[in-house]
Amino acid sequence: MNPAFKDVRIRQALNYAIDTKAMLTAVGEGLGTPTTQIR
Repeated sequence: MNPAFKDVRIRQALNYAIDTKAMLTAVGEGLGTPTTQIR
């Protein structure tokens, strides 16, 4: 894991910043389920 992702504040900020629904629409053609996990 990238050391930056060990900080919970970084992970929370990314969760707020990334529009997962829009990403699924654009990349996954609307298929799939948004997730809140970063791996």
